[in-house]
Amino acid sequence: MKAFRWWTVLILVVLASPASAGTHRFAASAFTVPVATPVLAAAKSKKKTHKRGSSKAKTSKVEMPSASGEQFAPKLEGVYNYCPCVLQEEDGTRWIYYCTNTQSRVVVDHVACRKGTRQDDGTYEWGDETVVLAPSKSGWDSMHVCDPSVIAGKFTYKGQKYGYLMAYLGCTSKDNQENKLGLAVAEKPEGPFLRVGET
Repeated sequence: MKAFRWWTVLILVVLASPASAGTHRFAASAFTVPVATPVLAAAKSKKKTHKRGSSKAKTSKVEMPSASGEQFAPKLEGVYNYCPCVLQEEDGTRWIYYCTNTQSRVVVDHVACRKGTRQDDGTYEWGDETVVLAPSKSGWDSMHVCDPSVIAGKFTYKGQKYGYLMAYLGCTSKDNQENKLGLAVAEKPEGPFLRVGET
């Protein structure tokens, strides 16, 4: 599975390091990430290689459809979508994660997901929206959860294996003045996602 935002790997490496584990309230020993994941391998494959005597560089390419512009729109007025990230499977299926609100003109961020199915003309047909992470009832992310960044791989949390890891922003204030970072895991790309540190 491919990730368009390669710097996600760097963020998650920092978050999963023992030095930052105490800050984000989970034990490094309870959460393990393999050294080599599909995302890391994909990132390495994009490294430029040069032929001797040639100024041209070869890079791996991600095919994009010729049609561009808005992919989908909220069904209700007063509902926003922003800060997306995308995962792509080998068969071309895409999963897009983004921030949204669930009530019209009520600004409370949730993380939502849609499945994109590739069409014959290269465009994508997007499925229904699924909320995969909501603000907690109490704690450091009880007001907003947003800015998701998701990768696929092999992850273990409390003895359970998961295939997807999300880094996200959370806070307790409406004006986003106390932003903190958290992690969540899921068995499937469409969730549900379980907060790391949650019992």
